[in-house]
Amino acid sequence: MGVGVWEPGGGSAEMGIDEALLEKFIEAGHFLEEPLTEDFLAQYDIARENQVMKAGVDAWGATEVLPVEDILVLIKLFTLVEALPGWDAGSKSPVIALSKLLKRRNAFTPDIRKWIKQNTDNRYLPYGSAL
Repeated sequence: MGVGVWEPGGGSAEMGIDEALLEKFIEAGHFLEEPLTEDFLAQYDIARENQVMKAGVDAWGATEVLPVEDILVLIKLFTLVEALPGWDAGSKSPVIALSKLLKRRNAFTPDIRKWIKQNTDNRYLPYGSAL
């Protein structure tokens, strides 16, 4: 039995979202259908990728280089997908990380916040936990 070395900052930050998977989510988001269904997700080979919903804010570093349009697409997709069983994210929702990214770019508008609030039951969206 071996003993590993604990390094601070490990966990979800190390997980990082794979760029190829991110591209699948973006593609699906560009053709978003409401209400969102498992069948729709299956068309883009992402129906079983719900683990990304709880990856945490630090896992979304690959989105830093995305254009605002793609970030908005992801925000809409991840907001709506939480209504499906097994896709709930709570305070770890990717919408929080993506909203923070838009804020840093001065691209987060009241209309975006309003749309998110109107389309989710997740009390943490779009800003995350108060603490």
